[in-house]
Amino acid sequence: MIDRKAFERLHSRPLFWFVVTTIASCLLVYVQFTTVERRNVAQTELFALLDNIFAGILVSFVFYYLVVHLPEKQRCSRMRESTLQYYLSIKEALIWQIVFASRKAGRDDLDTRQSQIDELMDVKAFKTKFSGGKQGNEGWYAFLNHMSQDSPEFREIMLNFTQLRVQIEYLLTQDVFQDNELLEFFVRLRRHLLRLERTEADDWEKKSLASFLYEIFAGWDMITGYRDFDIIQDRIRKIG
Repeated sequence: MIDRKAFERLHSRPLFWFVVTTIASCLLVYVQFTTVERRNVAQTELFALLDNIFAGILVSFVFYYLVVHLPEKQRCSRMRESTLQYYLSIKEALIWQIVFASRKAGRDDLDTRQSQIDELMDVKAFKTKFSGGKQGNEGWYAFLNHMSQDSPEFREIMLNFTQLRVQIEYLLTQDVFQDNELLEFFVRLRRHLLRLERTEADDWEKKSLASFLYEIFAGWDMITGYRDFDIIQDRIRKIG
């Protein structure tokens, strides 16, 4: 049975087909030179027809690459990089709020130096800082306890969720996804962010909000356990 996804990937690679056509053209030229003394008129006309066909295909490939494929790749690349930088800025802003909230809840081991925030951008470092702990002022519990009440940190987190959701909605309108699974990931992410945005200051759903933050920033997955990468950042890098 033909793998449909493999076929679609192969069909969407103009460079592959350009190489195939070039090789076929070279083979045709070779055959013409090796049979020049023994071919008849019909064969000569057939070779001439094939020469024109392959020449037309190659010229079409060149125009397609320069006019369509290359600009589209550049557009996708720009969209990928701009989305990545935007996400990283949102992530940094969220980590600031997590640190502020955790300190207010009693975590004296955290400070607000930029160097520590930069360190916490890495999922391994975040996991080390926020996993574990048994008391209400330790580990991730400190943040959870502070989020049980209305606070400036909560409002800033919700604002950043809204900004991220708007960026993802814009991304979904740009037709930059070659992989349906990647597209579905961002559709689900947008839907999840939209649901989290409706969390009220005194809502028990804050646990879902905190769980989402921990899953992303610490690399936690309920099925596979801890990852060593940020799943959203990883998926953004695969755009285009």
